[in-house]
Amino acid sequence: MDETHRHAFPLLAAAQAQGHLIHNEALVAIDALLHPVIAAFGVNEPPEGVSPPHAVTVGGAPTGLFEGQAGRIASLTDAGWRFYDAPDGMLAYSVPDGTFMRFALAGGWEVLTAEFSGETLDRLGISTSPDATNRLSVKSPAVLLAAPGGVEGDDCRLVINRDDPAATASMIFQSDYQGRAEAGLAGDDRFRIKVADSGGTWREALSIDPDTARVSLPNTDQPSQMLFNLLEDAGRFGGTPEPLDVLLSAYTQPSYVAAYNGSTFTQGEKYYHNSTTYGGSAAALSANIQALVEKVRDVPRFGPEFYTLKVTAGSGTLASITEGGTSYALAIHHRKPAFWPKSMFCFNVKVTSGSALIAAGSAVPDSQTYVDGALAGGNVAIDAGTEWKQVVRRYDYDRRSFYYYAPALFAIYATPGTVFHIAMPFLFPGHVPVPEDYFVFVPSLTNWR
Repeated sequence: MDETHRHAFPLLAAAQAQGHLIHNEALVAIDALLHPVIAAFGVNEPPEGVSPPHAVTVGGAPTGLFEGQAGRIASLTDAGWRFYDAPDGMLAYSVPDGTFMRFALAGGWEVLTAEFSGETLDRLGISTSPDATNRLSVKSPAVLLAAPGGVEGDDCRLVINRDDPAATASMIFQSDYQGRAEAGLAGDDRFRIKVADSGGTWREALSIDPDTARVSLPNTDQPSQMLFNLLEDAGRFGGTPEPLDVLLSAYTQPSYVAAYNGSTFTQGEKYYHNSTTYGGSAAALSANIQALVEKVRDVPRFGPEFYTLKVTAGSGTLASITEGGTSYALAIHHRKPAFWPKSMFCFNVKVTSGSALIAAGSAVPDSQTYVDGALAGGNVAIDAGTEWKQVVRRYDYDRRSFYYYAPALFAIYATPGTVFHIAMPFLFPGHVPVPEDYFVFVPSLTNWR
């Protein structure tokens, strides 16, 4: 054996004459082939004006000094060009494009792609091995991500991105490589925290609505939707206190609302318990009442009876609001007893002629108006022929600057002569989430005290 297997470095033989020549030739070859830097690939004739240690790979149709050296590495030395065969798997740095090239006996030189290039890595393992899924793998007692400081700033963020809203962007916490907790986005835009038992059953502990920032704790016992109606008649318009029965014998005009600008209040339409509309024995429901109960309930046949309050707007023009070129005057408002800084008022309204307006209450900071579960961006006009609308006013006054009475609690504006019905109003202190599938009936607190 007179040369090495991979790079064919010359070996000194026993009692080798002029051994220094063989030794020097081996050093020259090592200098050319150890971490080779290639100035150009596929060159067919020697480049001019270059000096050692210039190196190229010879192309497939070489001429001149390169003739007969196709596919080999040509390295310029002080003694001229030297030619070497590249072994399978050899890496060389390409000067023109700043990438690494890999040599394969079957295919020649090829770019070493993202698996290992000048700026990117396909995988990276620190004290452990990466794989096709965990392309960055780290085993370490701690990992530090720090802000660079200086001109680059003092901020530091870890970003987890997904391309599809139906996909997942989350962090998983494991014990012995078994998932025990997960936090992030999974399948939609709600931020969730989930936990898993030793059997691998996952349960949702927390969920945050991205549109409202409201938090739900689906597996935690807590007061939820604890609604009670502070209106003594429970918004049934059947007298106070609320009758101790689902049936109502007569309409009674409520005392907590007042007419304005000459408006008038009269008995409206009635919801009957066990109506013939649904196969019962009581009177049939009007089309308006049927539409209302079927909008807010899945079982409309049975339930506490109620009347609607029918309002006919007067001709006065005081306290008017102009919206879309139409002037609306105040038709009905609540009376002004002492009140809470944080509260909610809900009612259903149906316009049968003319046009009414729900003022969004923008004069009250941080207070909101919802119509059919959606946050209203401004005043909402409701015209005749429109379906029932459920309006929720969510009041959020500052407790130290509040007058403790609410002049904007409940008010409906209308054009002269407009007729509209109000049904099932309720009032309670504090806040609860506004449901997308509507509030239904909220009983009075009076009967249960």
